[in-house]
Amino acid sequence: MLKRISVVILVFLSLVAMARPVFALVGDVNGDGKVDMEDIVLVILAFGSYPGYPRWNPNADLNNDSKIDMCDIILVILNLG
Repeated sequence: MLKRISVVILVFLSLVAMARPVFALVGDVNGDGKVDMEDIVLVILAFGSYPGYPRWNPNADLNNDSKIDMCDIILVILNLG
């Protein structure tokens, strides 16, 4: 039983390590704890991209719709400061 629990914990920790980062602030694309112009620039650089596209940045997909568009830029702007 203990071995089974250990395996489950290891699998869980592996999945957590592979997951994309979750930021506390909506719009904090670079994960520095603040929403500022750097975050806007990162979303603009990824603008128009989607998974598999060379400029794709999953952290810039703030509404998780698998595309970087005006909705993502607006989310950063609304949370500036």
